Amino acid sequence: MSYSLASRGGSHTSRGSRSRRALGVGSEIVDISNVSSEEDERSQYDDALEEQRLTAIGETGIRVYEGSAADEYEGSEYGESETDLPFFKTRKGKVLAIGILLIALIGVVAAIASVASNGSNDQKSLSGLDLTPGSSPSENPTQVPTLAPPSGTLSPSLTPTSMPTLAPMSQIPAVNPREELFNILVDSLTSSGVSSVNSLVTPDGEQTPQILALNWLLDENPLLLMDSSTSIPKIRLYQRYILATLFYSTDGERWNNRTSWLGSEHECEWFGLSCEEKDVPSDSILSKDSASPTVDPTTKELMVVSIDLELNNIVGELPDEIFFLTNCTVLGLFGNGLSGTLSTKVGKMVALNKLWLEDNEF
Repeated sequence: MSYSLASRGGSHTSRGSRSRRALGVGSEIVDISNVSSEEDERSQYDDALEEQRLTAIGETGIRVYEGSAADEYEGSEYGESETDLPFFKTRKGKVLAIGILLIALIGVVAAIASVASNGSNDQKSLSGLDLTPGSSPSENPTQVPTLAPPSGTLSPSLTPTSMPTLAPMSQIPAVNPREELFNILVDSLTSSGVSSVNSLVTPDGEQTPQILALNWLLDENPLLLMDSSTSIPKIRLYQRYILATLFYSTDGERWNNRTSWLGSEHECEWFGLSCEEKDVPSDSILSKDSASPTVDPTTKELMVVSIDLELNNIVGELPDEIFFLTNCTVLGLFGNGLSGTLSTKVGKMVALNKLWLEDNEF
């Protein structure tokens, strides 16, 4: 079966005229004018819109882009096209502006949320504290966390630590006996005037003849004069010290004859000395019983009464200590190399009746 579409009455001459069409089926022609009435109405509607658009163009001079009826009057409120408008007034500009506003709004909302979260955390940290003005302290104070002690550290004991005890007296070192005896002798010799403090105590450690004589008494001690069990009268101890001082002051090692000097024998047996037994005070430097009423105030001792050392190569200066041999009656030192000045303390030798000092360097 074949179909053909023909226009009744010839070609379509006018868009506004009503067209009549017929559908041919074989030799028969079917009139379909009624069928196309709906299309005619739509065409009339389009014609009316076209006339309105043309009228608007004539009155306002607005340029309208061709297109469907929904897109015909696109433009600004002043009748301009998008190409002539500023970017922020175009559709794209408005969309971009809206997007920027949305992003800013989201940022503000996020910042507010962060501040609110921090405030909530601070509130939680202060929830255990009573911050009301004038409120009394809580009976249950907040416990401050404490650090755990290091591993291996012993916990403190409630038992009090015992106080340190002093060492027993037996453990305290005793005073050096020699140093103690040295100080006792220095005090006795200086207080009696036999020797001066400067000759026995020197700041620079100088070994004076007096210090050498005192050290000899303490260290050599051949007659145990420093033994606390003995009761040697101090006048006898002074005599032995004075003779040792004479030896060290006049370079006794160079004497022509120095037999027994500074030996273990009694000093009365030394070369050039003569002694007699005399009554002397019995008080001792070391004995505490010397001042007791039961002790005899005097005792018998051999004391030097003569010194005869002439022509014996004795040099140097006579020490002042020799003039404290108050029992000496003869002092013979002529023909030696003694120098210096004879001390006025020679007057202390109250028993002296012979003084031989010729041929010296006084």
